[in-house]
Amino acid sequence: MPFTFSHPAIVLPLRNLKIFSCTGLIVGSMMPDFEYFLRMRIVGEHGHTALGVYYFDLPIGFLFTYIYHYCIRNTFIDHLPNFFRKRFILFKQFNWNNYLKEHFFVVVCSLLLGVYSHLFWDAFTHEYGYFVQKIPILKETIFKRPIYNILQHLSSIVGAWLIYYSIKKMPVACNLNVYTNNVIIYWFWVVFFTESFTMIRFYDNMHLWMIGNIIVTTIMNFFLALLLINFIYKTFRKNNV
Repeated sequence: MPFTFSHPAIVLPLRNLKIFSCTGLIVGSMMPDFEYFLRMRIVGEHGHTALGVYYFDLPIGFLFTYIYHYCIRNTFIDHLPNFFRKRFILFKQFNWNNYLKEHFFVVVCSLLLGVYSHLFWDAFTHEYGYFVQKIPILKETIFKRPIYNILQHLSSIVGAWLIYYSIKKMPVACNLNVYTNNVIIYWFWVVFFTESFTMIRFYDNMHLWMIGNIIVTTIMNFFLALLLINFIYKTFRKNNV
């Protein structure tokens, strides 16, 4: 599969249109793969199915938007490397709850469009993808690798570059105070808990020790580490007010 976090590249052209929710598009474009993260293994029965779009991807996507905006966003942005922090700092003022109340249908449609963009991309890059089955040349091999597989990796790289380029072009906030030590400490603990959770997951579960499972497990544990660290930071700040 194309790398999950490259998938938002396909919806980037729509991000500035008011008829869409940028959060909905981006989150939706990654949701079908979240089943792998939740299971912490490359096993999927729901996220990439026609019905699963509505009973799995859509509700999990809604949940994730709230988790991001209310449990992760502000503390996460505060501790991003300076290049990213200067570009995302303005989003700290965004009130997701108010936006959702006024644009509920827009968010639903954006989530669904994001999900379908993911499935459309996968259809060209998976062995059993719809277009791989319909377009014989995608099964041809180059250097002993099927074209659909080459497209999978190539499109992931191109998608990641497009996302980086889009971020680079975002407006930059100036005169920000950057506390390097705080950033280093924050990411030290994120990495520490990510590695700790991952070691716990694979302890006495060596049958799961495959590259795909390692990747999705690490990503899920990174997300859990962010949740934990952000909760600790918020609690600490409240106790010191």
